[in-house]
Amino acid sequence: MRLSIVAILSLATSSLAVALVPKNLNTSLISLGEPKGNGTGGGSDKDCKSSGGGNGGGKDSGDGKAEGSMKECKKFRIKAKGTAAGWVGQLSSGQLRIGLKAVEFSMESGQIVDCNKRGMWWTPPTDTLQCDVGQKPDKGWSAGCDGRMYFQDMSKYYQCEADNNTYNLYKKNGQAGKCGEVRLYMVGCGVGEDTDKGGDDGKGGGGMPSSPSNGTQTPPSNGTKIATNGFVLKPQRLMA
Repeated sequence: MRLSIVAILSLATSSLAVALVPKNLNTSLISLGEPKGNGTGGGSDKDCKSSGGGNGGGKDSGDGKAEGSMKECKKFRIKAKGTAAGWVGQLSSGQLRIGLKAVEFSMESGQIVDCNKRGMWWTPPTDTLQCDVGQKPDKGWSAGCDGRMYFQDMSKYYQCEADNNTYNLYKKNGQAGKCGEVRLYMVGCGVGEDTDKGGDDGKGGGGMPSSPSNGTQTPPSNGTKIATNGFVLKPQRLMA
């Protein structure tokens, strides 16, 4: 008999709780899935665009063979890094050296001239890098997003010590006494060290914030309530 009374009281309590729910509201369960964003993050080397009129990408296979896709730049300087580092400048003869005051260059269709319109080429027989009056510039220069300069399939060059802490540039190693490997970088046209912001072509953006690490949940901004079972109780109007 006691069990029957308990059962009756339990049913009465449940009925009273149901009666207290507002008649114009209904609850629907919405699962909190994985947060979704609407951003377009990413961006690759091929997306690096410059003010010089070319795309900046570059690929290096690791064996010295490489290429860059920027072949146009109206004004830039060259910086060397490696066993000798510094700006690339010129002697009055047009010979290029690391360690002199930086000079400006321009590149069109993979050909480079200095500020005096002298063509840049590797002079034989030692393949020294130099700019000469009336000289047709060597073709095959390019630069990547990081500014690294490539000549045809080359990405590594060589310096040999000259005088007064300056260094001549060569295409081949062992052209003088003390030599070492260097890399050349373009500074200008929005690539290399001239880039103010990296990866602006790929901006990611937002979705719902993820749950904090303490197990609590961040309430949604639409005013819905989160139940303790991990579902959202969203009020909806009943159909008339």
